[in-house]
Amino acid sequence: MAENITGLSREILSHPGELLKDVIKEKGITQKELAIRTGCTPGFVTQVIRGEKDISKRFAKGLEYALGIDASFWLNLQANYDAELMSLNEEDSITDEERRVCEKLKQVKFVDYLREIKVISVLSNKTEDLILQLRKFLRVGNLAVLNEMRYSGAFRISGSVKYEPCVLAAWVQLCLSLSQQANLTVTFEDAMVPRLVDELKEAMLYSEDGLPDLEHVFAKYGISFHLVKHFKGAPVHGFITAGYNGLNLFLTIRKASTDIFWFSLLHEVGHIANGDVSSEYIDFDNFDSKKEVKADRFAADSLLNPNAYSDFVAEGVFTAAAIKEFAKTQMVKPYIVLGRLQKDGRVPWNRFPELKANYRWDASASS
Repeated sequence: MAENITGLSREILSHPGELLKDVIKEKGITQKELAIRTGCTPGFVTQVIRGEKDISKRFAKGLEYALGIDASFWLNLQANYDAELMSLNEEDSITDEERRVCEKLKQVKFVDYLREIKVISVLSNKTEDLILQLRKFLRVGNLAVLNEMRYSGAFRISGSVKYEPCVLAAWVQLCLSLSQQANLTVTFEDAMVPRLVDELKEAMLYSEDGLPDLEHVFAKYGISFHLVKHFKGAPVHGFITAGYNGLNLFLTIRKASTDIFWFSLLHEVGHIANGDVSSEYIDFDNFDSKKEVKADRFAADSLLNPNAYSDFVAEGVFTAAAIKEFAKTQMVKPYIVLGRLQKDGRVPWNRFPELKANYRWDASASS
């Protein structure tokens, strides 16, 4: 027995003609008399009662006159039946490939996350129900097409980065659904970038625990910012879109270290500042290109003045106290300086763990 999301099954789904049969029986009207009263042929009335024909607008109006029951009642009854039948027919359209895509999205916990943020139902674990709900959220007629979707960033590097096309496509749609919530009142302009960088550093410097309110900071400069959960199969650091609703920046917390997070954030700002975004830009993990190198340089120089950093390195004193003191002059947290020294190979990765911290994923951060 095939059951749909509303709990109906094909065996108990009733055509409006069945109710019509009961109504005329209760009123003592024969099918032939009903045909005369409604101006229809007896054959048509018989077909409606058997569920072989639908209740048309003309027939519904005739029933209103003949039975004293509003035409809207019969039309709504027919519309509800059609909707339920469509849902049942949708289940019949589910392919094996679509089931495999659904299983992949379950394996990487994408489905669990959608349930966590309440965009799909938590009431049913039935595969058919889940697939129909995923179709609606992901805006596809068949989940299998997720494997065929190509995005600008993905297309450029499809041979260089390993990823699951269906997971990436689902992740991108998750981002786009968040972008629809954007309500920006400012239009981004390139000239805003220096002040944006300064304010981001201020937010970092004065935050005590956890991430500061970056959404508010970016919104002041015409950018809708979202933290998005990452999933295995979509090795993305950032995703930038420019559409009718403005500029959107999505960032994952794939690596929890605070210094890496802030570098990644400024790296994405670098892509915006460098004009890398026309409509969308997917920034994959561990992908090297001229654009990525240039964005890395923007992030590094934005966090630490390059001349001041060179002088600090030349002095060669890399104690915790020296790192903290230099960080003050750069208006950043000590973990930024330490992370840079470690990346440059001047300080071992296991030194000064007390100067670093980790960010934890919080589902509420994505709302």
